[in-house]
Amino acid sequence: MAQYELNLRDYWQILRKQRRTIALTSILVAIAAFGLSEVLKPAPLYEATASVKFDRSSSMTGLFIEMMTYSYADDIASQTEVVKSYPVVEAAAKAAGLIPAGTDSDTIKHNPILLKTVLDLQRRLKVEREGNTNIIRVTVTAEQAAEAERLANAVVAAYRQENIYDRNRQVADATDFIQKQLTVVGEQLQAAEQSVEHFKTTEGIVELSEEAKAALTELTRVEADHNKAIRTLDEIDEQLGQLQREGHLGAGPVLLGDPSRIFTEEAAAQIFMLNTRLMELQQERETLLISYRPEHPQVKELDEKVKVVKSEMARELTAKRSTYESRKDQLAERLRTFQGQYHRVPEKALRLARMEREVKIDNDIYSLLKSKHQEALIKGAEKIIEVTPLQPAFAAMVPINAPHTGLNVLVGALIGCLLGVIIGIVQESFDTSLGTIEDVESFLGLPVLGVLPQAGPDVMQSSEPEGAAPAMTLMAWVGWAGRHLLPGKNHRPSSTGQARHGDRTDRGRSAADLASLYAPKSALAESYRSLRTNLLFTALGKPLQVIQFTSVGIGEGKTSVVVNTALSMAQAGKRVLVIDADLRRPAIHQVFGIDKSPGLTELLLGTKTFPQVCRSLPDLLMGRFQVEEVMALPGIDKLNIITSGFLPPNPSECLNSARFDELMTQLKQEYDLIIFDVPPILPVADSIIMGRKADGTLLVYQVGDIPRVALRRAKMILEQAQVKVLGIVLNNIRAEISMDSYQFDYHYPYFASGPTETATGPAKAAGRH
Repeated sequence: MAQYELNLRDYWQILRKQRRTIALTSILVAIAAFGLSEVLKPAPLYEATASVKFDRSSSMTGLFIEMMTYSYADDIASQTEVVKSYPVVEAAAKAAGLIPAGTDSDTIKHNPILLKTVLDLQRRLKVEREGNTNIIRVTVTAEQAAEAERLANAVVAAYRQENIYDRNRQVADATDFIQKQLTVVGEQLQAAEQSVEHFKTTEGIVELSEEAKAALTELTRVEADHNKAIRTLDEIDEQLGQLQREGHLGAGPVLLGDPSRIFTEEAAAQIFMLNTRLMELQQERETLLISYRPEHPQVKELDEKVKVVKSEMARELTAKRSTYESRKDQLAERLRTFQGQYHRVPEKALRLARMEREVKIDNDIYSLLKSKHQEALIKGAEKIIEVTPLQPAFAAMVPINAPHTGLNVLVGALIGCLLGVIIGIVQESFDTSLGTIEDVESFLGLPVLGVLPQAGPDVMQSSEPEGAAPAMTLMAWVGWAGRHLLPGKNHRPSSTGQARHGDRTDRGRSAADLASLYAPKSALAESYRSLRTNLLFTALGKPLQVIQFTSVGIGEGKTSVVVNTALSMAQAGKRVLVIDADLRRPAIHQVFGIDKSPGLTELLLGTKTFPQVCRSLPDLLMGRFQVEEVMALPGIDKLNIITSGFLPPNPSECLNSARFDELMTQLKQEYDLIIFDVPPILPVADSIIMGRKADGTLLVYQVGDIPRVALRRAKMILEQAQVKVLGIVLNNIRAEISMDSYQFDYHYPYFASGPTETATGPAKAAGRH
C-alpha cells in the first residue's frame, strides 16, 4: 500500500482495487445469513383473536326479589380473569375436542395428561381489554392456523355459557326450591280440605255468631303472624348454624369446600347481597387455587375478604334474629288474650273455624307459590345475558414468528460489504509493495522511465486483424525460401511445438507480448513508445548501445517489455538486436514462435556462426508473424533476434567468457542498439555479470507483487557491482493502483477519430510519429 497521506480519492481507488474482495465477502455473508435464517427458522406459530362485549346487568331477577348488584373491583378487569379461569378453559378444551366431552372435572384434575392439556391451553391464552371500552379480546396461539381459530372461538363460547350459568343459577336454584315447596304445600292443603269436609259430615254444620267470627278471624291472623315469626326465627337459627358449621364465625381457617348459599325471602335484604358477594369471592379463590397454593399472598388476601363478608353476614343475621324475637313475644301475648275470649265459643265451632283457617292459610300459601313458580319459569326462560360476541376468530394467513429472510439477507449483505471494506483496507495495509510513481522514485532514488498498463480489451480485440489471410502469401514464400535456401541457415523444423501465427488459439495470449505489433493503437503500445522516447532522451549525454532488462523476481513481465521495446526501437529506424541471455528460463523464442536452437549458447561455444543463429525477417515470417502485420509495422526488417540456444549447465561462466566479450565488440559495430533479456537479480548472478558489460540496466517492476524490501535489495546488489541503473519500468499497472495511470482508461482522441482500417491499408502509417 502506498505510504503517503490518503485522501478520499485514494480511498476510492483502494475500494475499486478491492472490489472483488468486497463483493465476494458481501455475497458470502448474505448466503450465510440466508442459510442461518433457514436453519434456525422456528416452528411456525399462528394467532387467532376473537372479540366479545361485556355489559354488566343493572339488576338480577330472583324468585322473590329484585336486587341491585355491586362490585368491589372493575368489572372488565375481573372478567378478563374469568375468561382465563380454569372452569372456562376446561369447558373450552372439551368443546374443542382436546379432552373427551364426557370427562368430569375430578377426572381431569387427577389425570396429569388431561390436566397438562388444560393448563397448556391456559398458558397459550391471552386476554386483554381493548382500550377503555367494555370489549375483551381473546387471543389463542397454536402451531396450526385452523387450531388457533377453533380454540379462540371455543374459549369465547365457553366464557359466554359460564357467564349465563353464573348469572342465572340463583333463579334456577329458587325454581327448584319453589317446586319442592309447592308439592309439600299442595299435599297439606288437600289434607286440610279433606279434614274439613269429613268434620262437617260427621258433626254437622256449626254456625258462629258475628262476634265469634270476628274474634276467630283476628285470632287466626295473630296465630299466622306468630307462626311466621317462629318460622323466621328457625330460619335465622339455621342460617347462623350453617355459618358456624362452615367456619364462618370461628377463628379457624375458612372452609370453602361446600360453596353453600344463605337463602332469604326479604326483597332488599342486606344478607342477600352479602351472600352474592361471598359466592363471587369463592369463585375467584377456586380459580387462584388452580395455579397457586393456599399460602400464596393473593389467596390469603381473598381469605381475608371472605372473613369480612362472613362477619357482616353474622352481624346482619344476629340483628334480624333480635328483631323477630321481640315480634314473636308481642304476638304470643296477643294470642293469649284472644284465646281467653274463645272459651265462650262452642268447642265444635271453634275446631271447625280452626280447620277452615288452616285450609285458608294453606290455600293462600299454595296460590302464592303457584304464582311465584310461574314467575320463576318466565324469568328462567328469559335468562340474563351479559356477554355478546362481536367478532369471531379467523385463521391467520402468516405465522407471527415468520423469519424475515429478505431483511436478514439484506442486513447480511450490508455487513458483508462493511466487512469486505475492512478486509480490503487491512489487506492494503499489509501490502509492502510500492504503488505509485512517487513511491518508487522516493524509495529507490531512481527515475520511472515507463508506466505500462494492463492489457485491456483494446489489445485483445486487436489481436485479430481484419482481412488477415489464412494462407501463406507470396512474402511468406519468400521467407520460406530465404530460410531454407540461404547458406548457413538452420533448416530444422521448430522444436518448440509452437504453432504459426495462423493458429488462432494462441493469438489472444500473445497479444500483450506483442502489443506494439497486434495493437499499435492501444494504450499499452503507446506506453512502449513513451518508454522508447524516455530511453532516447536518457542517451543524449552518452549514447546507449547495450541495454539489459532485468527484474527483481520471476514473472514480472520483463520479456514482454524487451520484445515490445525492441519493436518500438525498430519502428523508429534503429537497427536493433535482441539477445535472449536468460540461459535458465528463456522465453524470446516462444514470443516470436521460432526455434530456441541454435542460439547464443552455440555461438559462444563456437559450434555455430553469427549468421546461423541470427534470426531476421524471413525467420519471423515463418514464426508468428504474417505479411500483413509486417507491412503494418515499418522497420521490423531492422530487428534481429538471437535466441538462447540449448541450456548449458554453467550459464554464468558462459556469459562471463572471453568469447562473449569478443562477440559484444563485433555486435556494437553492426547494430545501433543491443537489448539483452537477462534472468532476475535476486535468484541468480547473471544480471550482475551482464550489467558490467552493458551501458545501462532497466529494472522491470510489477507493482503489487514484489515487496519493497526485495526491490531495494536488488538495487543495492546492482550498485555494489557498479552496474549503472538507468531507471525503473512499472509493469502491469491497474488504474486503481496508481493515480498516474488514469489515462489508460481510454484511447487518445486522434486514434479513435478516424474510421477503422485494416492491417493492409493506411493503418501502416500509424507507427510513425
